[in-house]
Amino acid sequence: MAKRIVIEHCSGCDKHSWGTKHDEAKYSSLAMNIASDIEGEASVRNIKLEVEINPPLDRKRFVPKKSESLQHVYFDKEKKKDIRYPRLGAFEIHYVEGTSVAKVLFSKIEAHRFPSRHDVTSALERIGLYSPAKDEEEGRYMDGDDTHRSSSERSSHNEDFTAVRMDFLTKYVSPLGYEGEEEVKKMTVGPPRAPTPEPEPEPEPEAKPDEKAEEKAEEKAEEKA
Repeated sequence: MAKRIVIEHCSGCDKHSWGTKHDEAKYSSLAMNIASDIEGEASVRNIKLEVEINPPLDRKRFVPKKSESLQHVYFDKEKKKDIRYPRLGAFEIHYVEGTSVAKVLFSKIEAHRFPSRHDVTSALERIGLYSPAKDEEEGRYMDGDDTHRSSSERSSHNEDFTAVRMDFLTKYVSPLGYEGEEEVKKMTVGPPRAPTPEPEPEPEPEAKPDEKAEEKAEEKAEEKA
């Protein structure tokens, strides 16, 4: 039975209403990066896994609307209602076996944020597609671009999202302007350095008394005397 990862991301973003417009290129770029990454990891594990991005709907069930203003809107014959596909603001990742959706790996609609690589890897481990024990045994390192590093060579791995390395923050988060990016960077690379104190200005030399003024004052004092 075919195993697939299906990524659904928002599209037609330039036609959204003013309050929901965003950059479709950012969604598309992230989807392609994650798809490429999943395919690479599956290849290392000798897992047959297809990755599809916004695959077309079954036209037997979903009938597209004809109006240009209703692009991405379909009529669902089974549920007797209109749906939008891809959904507005969506970045959803599903694991599919055969013709049915088996697992939701990540949902931006539910999580209110974009996925990190750690989110995807953890979800694939959770459904049993990736095996952490086998990865450890075969010396695979899951937290960066290094796919063949032994446990003795790796640094301690924190399961929390804040431990994701900066190269993946750049790859998956920065292009999307993730609202928590700055806080994640602080937690990932350590607390920010204290600013270097500016040197205190040297005290100005005391002004020397005017010798001539003193002499004049002495002369006046003598005259009065």
